[in-house]
Amino acid sequence: MTLGHLISGAQNAVKSAVGTVREHVFPWSRRAPEPPPPPPSRWGPVQLRVAIGAAAVAGAIATVATASHVSTLLERRRRRRLIHLCEDRETELFLFILPRAPWAPSLSPSCTRVEAVLRANGIPYKAIETIDPYGAPHGELPFLIYKRQRVDQLPRMMDFIAGEFDLTMDDALTRDQRAVGAALRRTVEYSMERFLYRVAFIDHPSLALTQLVRALHISRLHARLAVRGYANKLRQRLALTSYGALVREQYENEFLQDCEALEAQIAHKRYLFSDTTMTSYDCAVFSLLVPFAYMGRHTTLSPAYAAVSESAVLMAYVTRISRRLFSDLNTTFDAVGTSSDAHDVSDEEKEKLRDGGGDGVADAAGHAASTPPASPPPAPAVGSPGAVGRTTPAKRPLAAK
Repeated sequence: MTLGHLISGAQNAVKSAVGTVREHVFPWSRRAPEPPPPPPSRWGPVQLRVAIGAAAVAGAIATVATASHVSTLLERRRRRRLIHLCEDRETELFLFILPRAPWAPSLSPSCTRVEAVLRANGIPYKAIETIDPYGAPHGELPFLIYKRQRVDQLPRMMDFIAGEFDLTMDDALTRDQRAVGAALRRTVEYSMERFLYRVAFIDHPSLALTQLVRALHISRLHARLAVRGYANKLRQRLALTSYGALVREQYENEFLQDCEALEAQIAHKRYLFSDTTMTSYDCAVFSLLVPFAYMGRHTTLSPAYAAVSESAVLMAYVTRISRRLFSDLNTTFDAVGTSSDAHDVSDEEKEKLRDGGGDGVADAAGHAASTPPASPPPAPAVGSPGAVGRTTPAKRPLAAK
């Protein structure tokens, strides 16, 4: 052992002894133990930047969600006020529908059908364009308010209107004619309505998006979310039916066969069963034919979609009913007019609702509720009256007759 080691050991021993004595004599001079050094960070610069970015995105999403929730609450408050105003006007009928379209009175054939029945029977009403079914008993569009009663679901609405207004438009039909009419209605509801929704919301979503922006004065992002939400719901519902399993060629073939059946029934008559009397079955068939008659003017469609517009019989039928029932709309349903019997609420009435003044006339503005729908407009009911899944080759479009 060297002298240096001995001296160093002696120094350390002296320091230790002095420190011990000092701690006993002066206990307040005792030093607190130093904390252990923090562990080294496991994240590098890249990981830290990613974490900060993720936190910023999460904060932005939370902000948007909060703003959307507040907006929804405000819109629902306005909707409740609107419904109360409609209920206060007990002698007037208010019909909540999906917005007008350039190719039909409404984006929804169900809405068009109810309007057609009301107009065919001369029943005055006021239409309210919206995408939000809030206020409907079962959360569906269309729905109506009359004598403080709210009614939705198409069969219930038809029964309600027939009972309240003593409709007689089908009284002259025979039992066989009623059976034929019901079969035709169920057939076109099953295939054509699904076909239409597939076109407007899945195959060509820009069609529905454009009309929501135009009619409801909402942002394209807002409208896109609404269209996408409904398209997802529609896909889910179609997946539960055999119709949803059909490939494009199969469901187009179904559509063409239904068009041929309608041509055969109409033939040379003005309406389904006569030259003079329009029935509720005409209203149902018209509501499903009219979109296909005019939709080709607004987008490129496959030959199957053009079956209606290329058929002289079906086009004459659609044009005839359009002119009789919807003369206050232009020939392509691009602009909404008003009449004393059946109309959308005017700008003056909109202001009365917003200001809370006047005589309390309800607002039929499209933006009565501008939130995406809590539930989409109902897809046609599950079940088929037709032979779904036929694998016969797709037929050519119906030739003009």
